[in-house]
Amino acid sequence: GAQVASVVVTSAGIRGLAYDGKYVYASRSNTNQLAVINPLGYTSSNLTNTVGTFPFGIVFTGVNVFVANQTSGTVSKLTPF
Repeated sequence: GAQVASVVVTSAGIRGLAYDGKYVYASRSNTNQLAVINPLGYTSSNLTNTVGTFPFGIVFTGVNVFVANQTSGTVSKLTPF
């Protein structure tokens, strides 16, 4: 059967999710961070100084993770772990 797990990312401002085959990325607009979640280890960490102001949309292209930063009007490019 399918295994269901829960990882709590404490944030009221999650605006987008992306999955790269290993990690789940969540844009946290209220803290201007990107949460990186390991669904197998049920852990999360925050990447700071990697995204702009009010990160909103997020996508994984197969190579990189791109985050659209609404307030700063920029796009952040990140290489997955």
